[in-house]
Amino acid sequence: MPKSASSIPNRQARHRQFTVSKQDQLDSLASPVRHQLHQTMDAIGPCSVRELAERMGREPEALYYHLRNMLKSGLVIETGRRPAGRRYEAIYDVVGRPFRVDPTITRPGFLDGLYRSAAARLRLADRCLKQTIMAKRAVREGASRSFRIEQINVRLSDRNLKAYNRQVTELMSFLREHDDPDAENFYNITIASGWSENGNDEASES
Repeated sequence: MPKSASSIPNRQARHRQFTVSKQDQLDSLASPVRHQLHQTMDAIGPCSVRELAERMGREPEALYYHLRNMLKSGLVIETGRRPAGRRYEAIYDVVGRPFRVDPTITRPGFLDGLYRSAAARLRLADRCLKQTIMAKRAVREGASRSFRIEQINVRLSDRNLKAYNRQVTELMSFLREHDDPDAENFYNITIASGWSENGNDEASES
């Protein structure tokens, strides 16, 4: 008899921070689809491929390749099985939440994987942004605007850089705590920062 999802031990462990420290884990995340799969699973919790596909707006068959890749690298685990009609369907979950990349690893191959993983997130954000901008029902201004783009080149002291990073951490905690399963829209919120190639301190907003 397959083990049911409700009988899986150590469920709380998957609500502890998971640190990405292996090359194949970063390589697995160098794909916008796998990032979206991981983020969706992180948001909705243990789920089947069918439920993932419904939430992502994709066909289940299109996710199996990516899911197998993430299972092999250890980013995703099978937590059990549950009845689905006359068959049992597998239930999957992220190995831990939230996840971060080990900041102590500096070998070139790992850093290249980190860049490709970050670039995949930005490509996913670009797709979501285009989809929102092109949607006729999107709200383009006001407090309930559907999309927002902010960019600034700014000089920060070490003290103010630390303050900025604290506020980003607090914002991400706020978003996690206020994730609403009953909300109509699923938003992609991406924050990226790094050294600027120039010293221009002019801000731009759209």
